[in-house]
Amino acid sequence: MADRRPLIVLAVLAVLLLIAASLLSRGSADVVVASDGGVTKAPRKERVIYPRDKKRVRVTRQIDDTRPAEERKRALDGLQRSVLADDGKGAVFIEANAIRHSPLMEKILRCRQDEATGGLQQMKEELGIDPLEDLDRVGFNGEVFAASGFFQNMKVPEEVGPGESYGDKAKLWRMQGDDGGSVVFAQVDNGLLLSGADEASVKRAVDRAEGRAPSSPTPPAGLGEAELYGTLPGAFLQELAGGTKDPTAARIAELVVSSSVRMNVGTDAALSLDVATKDEASSEELEKTINGGLALVRARAEQQGERDVAVMLDQARVERAEGGGLMLDVAVPGEFLLKTMGCGPDGTPLAGAKPKGQAQVAR
Repeated sequence: MADRRPLIVLAVLAVLLLIAASLLSRGSADVVVASDGGVTKAPRKERVIYPRDKKRVRVTRQIDDTRPAEERKRALDGLQRSVLADDGKGAVFIEANAIRHSPLMEKILRCRQDEATGGLQQMKEELGIDPLEDLDRVGFNGEVFAASGFFQNMKVPEEVGPGESYGDKAKLWRMQGDDGGSVVFAQVDNGLLLSGADEASVKRAVDRAEGRAPSSPTPPAGLGEAELYGTLPGAFLQELAGGTKDPTAARIAELVVSSSVRMNVGTDAALSLDVATKDEASSEELEKTINGGLALVRARAEQQGERDVAVMLDQARVERAEGGGLMLDVAVPGEFLLKTMGCGPDGTPLAGAKPKGQAQVAR
């Protein structure tokens, strides 16, 4: 329980977003594949359909937090309420189950099955949760990490203790994380798990989930439009970029006030960002920075024979938004993501290839 593995596994799904962002700064020079495993394919002819282009159901209703608690509970579900604090900081949600069953993720899981099976089975035996089937959605807001799903069989190690009852149907545990810091973990009924480093933050999340405290009066940005959606405040982006050695990524974070993100995952990963900047000068600098990064990455992709990447980058869009800020649309080919995992287009392991980070490029 202390290592929060069933929750951390979900963060792997967010790697798709990070890979997309990394294209803007590092290029595809670190693709890992054996010398006999890379096949240069002809450019694809179809156009990318970005999240902002898809026909979607927009959720525009406002949620009146002056209504009785029972009515507020029905307006948003528990996971949404738990992380949508009424503080303007935003939150991001991942439709984990939908991504897990996407064609791209099915291929990745099939390709890396041998490595994943043992760890997943151990987690199921120790914690009673199958992270590939029992987890539905994930949400986080910088303070609290939440996961919804089917947790009626969750096992709590004896050394953690019986836990403390809180609110209507919640139970809290306090434990030590792998890094030595404190972790507070909560289970709300059988369908919601919450964790955070600060006990007060987790309790506030439980209060919102159970309707005792107000949540945001509006649904999350992008709800019903994508598999990953929500709003990232500039402070959170700057925190993420704080440890990066890439000056471009750090500078982008400095220019951004907030960013609404939508990402769809099918055979490829397509990302739409609506970025609010500090001022007009910041918008202009950000536009030049992103366009320059896209041009550089495209040139590298062409040099290395990654024609699919080059074609998709040709379709990337960077446009000024009405009222200020930028609209960015970029996609990453599924075959490129598969290759970084050492997988072929059909989800079979490439001969001699290992996932990125485990080997160097064979030349």
